[in-house]
Amino acid sequence: MCSVDPDELTEMTRATGQLDISCGDVMCRKCGTGTAEVVLRVKDAYCRECFLAYFVHKFRSTIGKSKQIRHGDKVLVATSGGPSSAAMLHLIRQGLNETSHKQLRFEPAFLYVDESCLSENPSSGHEYIKKVCGEVTSLNFDCYVTSIEQIMSTQVMSPVLFTKEWNEEHLPKTKSLEEGTRDLLMACKSLSAKEDLAEQLRQDLILQAAKALGYQKVFLGDNATSLSIAILGNVAIGRGSQLPGRVHFKSVHQGIEIYRPMREILQNEIQYYVQIHNLSAEQTPGFQTKGSSITSCTEDFVKTLQMDFPATIPTIFRTGDKLVSSSSEQSRRT
Repeated sequence: MCSVDPDELTEMTRATGQLDISCGDVMCRKCGTGTAEVVLRVKDAYCRECFLAYFVHKFRSTIGKSKQIRHGDKVLVATSGGPSSAAMLHLIRQGLNETSHKQLRFEPAFLYVDESCLSENPSSGHEYIKKVCGEVTSLNFDCYVTSIEQIMSTQVMSPVLFTKEWNEEHLPKTKSLEEGTRDLLMACKSLSAKEDLAEQLRQDLILQAAKALGYQKVFLGDNATSLSIAILGNVAIGRGSQLPGRVHFKSVHQGIEIYRPMREILQNEIQYYVQIHNLSAEQTPGFQTKGSSITSCTEDFVKTLQMDFPATIPTIFRTGDKLVSSSSEQSRRT
């Protein structure tokens, strides 16, 4: 089995055991002087400073090399409060505080989608909104809130700006919309269909919110691991033709430009970053699957294979990068 490399094919070898750095006697492979605190790809040890430099470079180079995000652009950043969202929030705050030429120069605002009506404990949504949005506003960013059931409304409702005086009444909720959303989800006959529908509703609502707030560009927190799972999972459920718009750095939906600045970063790298900076990251209350679905089975397969073959996710991810829809290919030829 080979991993896809831009220049050549390299053999994807089985991992022989995680490097043990617990004794503090392993030096960083990058600088050679710092004590290793993080192990990537089973054998690559990094000290804290070198790992953080590597992580930040991945994020900023993904944005910079595209040349799509320009000075003064208004960007709506979708946040869930999970590890990837927490890391992206921290990276954006750091980037805007830079004084050198590396400074990020776009103008971000954040959007949180409340999906608590689909969870087993809907009452948990209020406290989670205050927690996630409070983290955002503490860094002096605007944060807007909307709820998943708004996608069922015949009248577009603009997201509500989160403030310190936030309470449940600030977010318009109607029992009929909540019940309609749950009934729609329950009407799906399979768990895989329910997961796919929940994902589609979430994305459509983010696009709707961006339009209502006047944003033409949106950031999502998809990382290399979640995108690799999406590549195989979407092929399995019959959405292979839509993969370029689902996994590429930039895609355009309903006139809104969607970007994925975390797409070069693996999930375990994000976990290390969150731990080093002691960032708050929790699972969002929302639709949770119970049992086996195509997505959950794909996730187990990819993550298990990644443990034995560290090139698994990079191979899948870079293969997905090469996918082009027939419609976009045709438009380039004409």
